[in-house]
Amino acid sequence: MTRRYTVKIGDVDYVLDLAEVSKDRYSVGLSDGRVLDVTLVGEEDLDQKTSETLQPAEESGVPLTQNQAGVVKAPMPGVVFGVEVAVGTQVHRGDLVVVLEAMKMENAICAPHDGIVTAIRVASGDAVEHGAVLVELGG
Repeated sequence: MTRRYTVKIGDVDYVLDLAEVSKDRYSVGLSDGRVLDVTLVGEEDLDQKTSETLQPAEESGVPLTQNQAGVVKAPMPGVVFGVEVAVGTQVHRGDLVVVLEAMKMENAICAPHDGIVTAIRVASGDAVEHGAVLVELGG
């Protein structure tokens, strides 16, 4: 089944056609004609976190995760196809920030939480490894 969504990013409305390909994989048709292959690589219920799990990772001895560090990391090696935000952009959890091409497929890399883009570490055409920091988020 394909579902159509209209999302607003900044002042622009985008139409997305979302089709589930498998359990954690989706095909997302963008209004400009591009089709992205999106894979969910992790999920957290942020509403269920307790104050114990929200302590700074550096103090708890737990390695930083994508959400704790305030960064968006590459979930796979690939080539940056496009950077969809600029420094200073307000993003919300799930907003598209980078398109990463891997295995000849475009993959949407989305913001893991709300924030403001404080730094962009990549540019279109850059080759990145798994775990490379793509974008930094603050505030």
